[in-house]
Amino acid sequence: MEMDEDFLETHDVDFFAYFEDGLLGHFATAGKGFVPELVKGSIESYERVCDYVDSLGGNFGFKIIDRNVPVFNTTAQRDRYLKSFSIMAKKGLFSYDYRGDRYKLIVAPQIGRRISEIPSDIGSALAALSLSTSENIELISSNFFKLDLN
Repeated sequence: MEMDEDFLETHDVDFFAYFEDGLLGHFATAGKGFVPELVKGSIESYERVCDYVDSLGGNFGFKIIDRNVPVFNTTAQRDRYLKSFSIMAKKGLFSYDYRGDRYKLIVAPQIGRRISEIPSDIGSALAALSLSTSENIELISSNFFKLDLN
């Protein structure tokens, strides 16, 4: 079954992709961000990828990209926000959040996990991004991505 617009409007979809350099990324859509056609094409494949990512160990070092983190009133609020992004980075994935009109890198692993390290059936369900890892990415459509250097 496909993810239609109703599904996307009622679910905060996190999707996974790999960059042209082979590094893996996690993208939190915040219910508004662009989702690649490959990911939308099969809820079953999407769930299989999510289950696989959930099963990964989390022993990678990471760094928080402070300039991309929203301002919070308390440290507790900031820590809650960063928790899921940090978990993904500990698994070796560059972790992005959708804010405004682009995905912003929130937490980066010190050494990223690569597509070559995961099973081929999982890798084939990941979107391939035709760009290298970057701090901010504007995903315009499934075939056009723009780096945001601001």
